[in-house]
Amino acid sequence: FGNVAYFKIKVGDNVTTSALNCIAPGVEINDNSYLLPMAGATKHSILKGDNYYFGVPLRRAFSRKVAEYLGVTKEELEQMKENQKLKNTK
Repeated sequence: FGNVAYFKIKVGDNVTTSALNCIAPGVEINDNSYLLPMAGATKHSILKGDNYYFGVPLRRAFSRKVAEYLGVTKEELEQMKENQKLKNTK
């Protein structure tokens, strides 16, 4: 059947994944990472965290793209980030 890869997947705190995400062996996802739907991580990828990720292979989404994808304004997105930071400090 070919080679089968066995590597651990390391997931940090406050990581959110969505429907149809594919995470390959050896991936490391650091704290506060958000994987948008249908995103895929290739083997041994390292996500730095504190950001949104999309696509195949995964790449960091800039705030303009995230706001466009979610259908919110950039100001609303910044407000959500501030609310999340306040929630995490409590």
